[in-house]
Amino acid sequence: MPGPLFQTQLGIRALRSLATTRLLGPVRPDRIVRMALAPLQIGLGLASIVALGAAFAFVAGVGLFLATAVLLLKGGPTVGPLLSLLGQYLVGFGMTWRGAAVGSVEAGAGAFALGYATAKLRNHTLAAYAALTQRRVAADLSRRVLDDV
Repeated sequence: MPGPLFQTQLGIRALRSLATTRLLGPVRPDRIVRMALAPLQIGLGLASIVALGAAFAFVAGVGLFLATAVLLLKGGPTVGPLLSLLGQYLVGFGMTWRGAAVGSVEAGAGAFALGYATAKLRNHTLAAYAALTQRRVAADLSRRVLDDV
């Protein structure tokens, strides 16, 4: 099934050809632009900034805690030498239960910031694409109106 961006491109082409036909009478350009952007707005709605940040934080925090817990329960003379290197980046993280809890909170905070930034960037990119598409359709319709005069 084609994605919303593909549907938007098809919708723009169909609406351009519809605007040039005389079957429906005069069609308002602002209505055509709204109709062209509808698949984009429905299929790719704005991401909730806090929700995406919280999802990233939950996955990172729980993932780090579970990875540390599995290695702690496994035991052995040296517990997780590679995972313990995260202590260089996460202050307080170590291969102990307390270190797992502190590290999961810190990893969650960092992942929240990453998710927040990702959602902001996605929303701004979609808004820029919608504005660009709107300008292109409006310019094309203006050219066609001027050609008919």
